[in-house]
Amino acid sequence: MNQRRRAFCEAYLASGNATEAAREAGYSPQSARSQGQRLLTFADVQEYLAARNQEISAASTAQVEEIRQFWTATMRDQGAKTGDRLKASELLAKTYGAFLDRVEVDAEVKTRELMAEMTEEELRALAQLGGEW
Repeated sequence: MNQRRRAFCEAYLASGNATEAAREAGYSPQSARSQGQRLLTFADVQEYLAARNQEISAASTAQVEEIRQFWTATMRDQGAKTGDRLKASELLAKTYGAFLDRVEVDAEVKTRELMAEMTEEELRALAQLGGEW
């Protein structure tokens, strides 16, 4: 991918507007709209945008380990409020499966015996089949 396409991609990521991104990347203001739309159809541009979006998302989203480290630091912080420390320890324990939610189900299970509903002739036909079914 050349520099101008890369510049278009970065501008597009910032603004979300293909026409504006094409202008910022150095394309003619008269053709910026068509150039921007055309650039978005190129495979290398689409791949670059997808990869950069993934990077941006990963950088702005906390990972589970980072969250656990924060809860651990909060739990151990002697200067933090007791309620905050307790909540941090509870959330940390939940991530490790220390608490199991118990769900009680009160249900009636009905089964049907298929053979009970069969006629005598159907049962004899089944008996003749033997192990074929």
